[in-house]
Formats: sequence, C-alpha cells, structure tokens
Amino acid sequence: MTNFRSALILGIGFLMLSSLNLSAQKVTARFMVSFSDKAGTPYTVANPQAFLSQRAIDRRNTLNIAITQEDLPVSPHYIDTLLNRGFQVLGISKWFNAALIEAQDSATVMDLLSVPFITSVDLLYYTNTAKGGNGQKGLQKLETSEELLDILTGNAAEVKGSTPSGINYGYGYSQANMLGATFLHQMGYTGKDMVIAVLDGGFSMVDLIPVFDSLRLSNRILSTRNFVKPAESVYGSSLHGMMVLSTMAGNIPGTLVGTAPDASYHLILTEDVADEFPVEEFYYALGAEYADSVGADLINSSLGYTTFDLPLLNHQVSDMDGKTSLSARAASKASAKGILVVTSAGNGGGSSWFYVSSPGDAEHVVTVGAVDVSGTYAPFSSTGPTADRRIKPDAAAVGWNATIASSAGGSTTGNGTSFASPILCGALACLRQAFDTIPIMQFIDAVHRSGHQWFNPDTLLGYGIPNLAVAHLVLGGQPIPDIGDKDFKVSPNPFNDRLLVSFYATDTQNITLELYDLRGNLHFNGEIRKNPGLNVIPIPEPSRLASGTYLLKITDGKNIFTRKVIRQ
Repeated sequence: MTNFRSALILGIGFLMLSSLNLSAQKVTARFMVSFSDKAGTPYTVANPQAFLSQRAIDRRNTLNIAITQEDLPVSPHYIDTLLNRGFQVLGISKWFNAALIEAQDSATVMDLLSVPFITSVDLLYYTNTAKGGNGQKGLQKLETSEELLDILTGNAAEVKGSTPSGINYGYGYSQANMLGATFLHQMGYTGKDMVIAVLDGGFSMVDLIPVFDSLRLSNRILSTRNFVKPAESVYGSSLHGMMVLSTMAGNIPGTLVGTAPDASYHLILTEDVADEFPVEEFYYALGAEYADSVGADLINSSLGYTTFDLPLLNHQVSDMDGKTSLSARAASKASAKGILVVTSAGNGGGSSWFYVSSPGDAEHVVTVGAVDVSGTYAPFSSTGPTADRRIKPDAAAVGWNATIASSAGGSTTGNGTSFASPILCGALACLRQAFDTIPIMQFIDAVHRSGHQWFNPDTLLGYGIPNLAVAHLVLGGQPIPDIGDKDFKVSPNPFNDRLLVSFYATDTQNITLELYDLRGNLHFNGEIRKNPGLNVIPIPEPSRLASGTYLLKITDGKNIFTRKVIRQ
C-alpha cells in the first residue's frame, strides 16, 4: 500500500476502534507494522543455515540465486518493542520486514507511528464480535463464488484410462493426459524427489481417507503448518485443500491418480475460511516464506483476493498489476527465490469482477484458467489482461467437471480454477523433476511455448493448454516433430454423444475434418484452425448420427489421414 493509503486506512481504523465500546473487548483489529531496516538482527547472509534449510540453500545454489538481506529474519528488538507495548504478535514476515499485530486500543496503535524504525501501519482485519462476527461467510465464499462454483456428488462421469506406464488413472485420466502428464509419467517422471507446498484453507480428511494412503505411509507429507490459528491442526477446518491436493497426490488406481503421485508435500493453511480480509494475504506471505525456508520446489495456491468483508479494504481492478497487492508481491518474491509458483486465475468470469484475482496477477508465476476435458473455456474462469496489460492467465487445465476426491473416500467432480491450478502444478512438478536446474523464467517460457495458443494468446486462456511433451523437448533443446498419422487420436471409439479428435502440432494452419458413412455420404465437413501444442477438437452433435461405422478424414496440407469410428 502507498503511505497515503496506509495513513487513510489506519485513520479510519482508529475511528472504528474508538467509536465502539473497547472496554467490553468485542472489537478486534489486526495491523501490519512495517519496519525501516533489519538493524540488530543476529542473522547474517554468511550463515544461511540459521534460517534456511539445507534444501532451500541447495536450490538457491543450483539456480545461482543469492541470499540477501531480504532473507534475514526481522530484528528481535523490533518485535520486543511491540510486545513490550502490549501487542500480541501474530506473525512475522522477513520478506516484507513486518509484523502482524492484534489491537483493541486505537491510542496504542496510533503511538506506533512515532517509533523511529516503524515506517507504516496498515489495517488488514477488523471485526465486531458483538454483532456476531462474520460466521461462515468466508467458508461459503471459499467453496462457492470465490473458489468452487459447485461440488457435485457421486462418481465423476469422465472416461477412465491408463497408459503404457502401468498407471491406471481411473477418472483422472483425461485431465492428466490433456497436459501430457501421462507422457512424463511414462518417462519415469512422477514427481519423485519434488517438493510441493500447498497453500490453502484447510485439509480435512487428508489424514484419514484412502486416496492419500500412499502419501501417508511413505511419509511424504513433510510438514503441516497453520498460520491462521497456529494451535490448531490443518486437518479440521475445510475440505477445499483436500480436494485440491487430491488432483496432485491422490492415488487410488482405477479411481483417481493425480498428476504428481510420487511428490512430497507441505500442507500450509493460510486462508481463514471464517471471513474475507486482506490479513489472509499476510498469511499467504508467511506461507510462501515457509515454503521457501523448507526448500519447496513448487507452490500451488488455489486462492484469490479481490474484495473483502470491509469494502474500505477492497482491491481495485487497477491494483491487479502484480506489484500492488501483498499476495502478488509475495508470489513474485517466492518466484525470485527459485520456486515455481502456480496459482488459480479465479472464478469471476461471470461476475462484475471478471479479471484474474491476486496473486494471479503476479508477473513471474503460472496463473491457470479452467477448461473442460474437450478444451472448451469454462465460462466462470477469470480473464485477463492484468491492469498493466500483461497476458493472464498464462495457461489452462481442466477445472470444469474436474475429477477430485470426495470426503467419502472415492471420487467426485467439481468446478473451479482451484482444481485447474493443482492439476497443472502436479504435471509441472514432473517436468521440473526432469529439468530442475533450468531458471524459473526459462522454464515458464517453455510451458508458454507448448500452449495450444502460443502464437495467438488471448484473455481467456492465455497461451492455452500446455503440452508438456512439447515443453520437455523445448527444455531439452530438441526439435519438435510435426504432426503425423500416428499422432491423431479419436476418442471415445466407439462413441455415443461425444467424439473428440486430438493431435499435437508445431505450427498454425487450417486443417479439414470430414466424416463419411460407409456409403460415402458426408455428415460433417469443417475447416479447423490448428495451433502449436495439443489440439482437441470436438465433432459437433455426434449423437444425431445413426448407429454404425463411419470414416473420419483429416486433411493437413498435402497429408491425408483417416480413422474408422463406430457410433454405438
């Protein structure tokens, strides 16, 4: 925040505090107190082992990233000053050189501005519990309009499948295969030795249901951390993080296998599901710092911040420039430390705020929009560009009828960019396993180049659906083979009400699709634009066709390919 806005918000916060009965202690406000420097800190960049794990240091060394003053913990003297003034310190951010305090007395907060080493005090949270607080409002927002549009019951209706790798993905096949994750798995890249930090609102049932048995038995939940309520478990507040995690780490062959089934995970609770305030962006920063310190390779955050329960604190669309919001700045800092940050675009596509939410506006992160298994844009998926006109989202994955774990232990489906993000994050962890020495921006560029809209990015899906088989070639410095007869796939075959043609391509041009019956009658004739990367093309209205055998003809320049398909 600017100093002017900081002073404005602080001043209004004082008015709120002073206008209520403080003696009854029913008003709670939380402020971010920022410090001018790190004078007096006992830590030095010469001894990073005192504040970073060896894995974090190794990541910095591998990627040639310097450890700087920004990485040093905050001066204990500054924290002691807050404690001695009677404030409760709820969190400390070394990257932002700041502390989060809780206050119920406006005068003592105002006095902080006279402390020489305090540069600003920003109101991040305000509630009047005498009026009942905000109850479950935040939980409803998290699991409906903000992050999940719909959680459906029952089994997913998606096609099951397996690959030559021997993995039986069950209902998770299509969402993994669309990205080329199945190709990476077949090559032996399943996320092994990769560490993913999951920032979310709670991980209920992860410690109980069978879909995470292999994760628990192999001790690949490396840690859990609750930054909202440190004394409480991460397993008791929300199912959202469980469902997110299942798309990556789930492993019930024949039902659901995620995109990074052999990765290890840190489960980090940063989202307060009880309400919606920018204090959660401070928790997000704490979560990102923790992920860095324990040596995470990737962060997935299926979270987004735009407007809040106190309108005074709302972000504006102009704030979505990657440099204004606390969460976007934290995500960018994590990326600068060598972490691949993957985040959801948001579910505002059909609302008045249809732009990507923070931290999805951050420049050096992969922001993921949602499609269905046919590659069709999900109308709820938030769109770009950013306020400074950058392309966002960067990429797209299945978030419309995505297969996720249910709390009963099986699979179900759900909608939201909350699921598109981890599905891609898990797949990127497998690609990162193959190329863990490649700088983050070079790695992201290869992902962009593999997108099916690389030459024609738009505001809906950015560079499009990544083809990580192509990204693997790009990162390996190998040429990308163009389309060939063996590359065309038609599914399902036999078909009923859906028929998809899929193939990989390296250029942009028009191709022709024709569908004939065995008597030579033409039932469909269309010219389709192919793009680099994965192309998935639905044949319109296949359910109107009579049962029988048909011939699908594909003309690509001088090449003609055919496929026999059967309508049941």
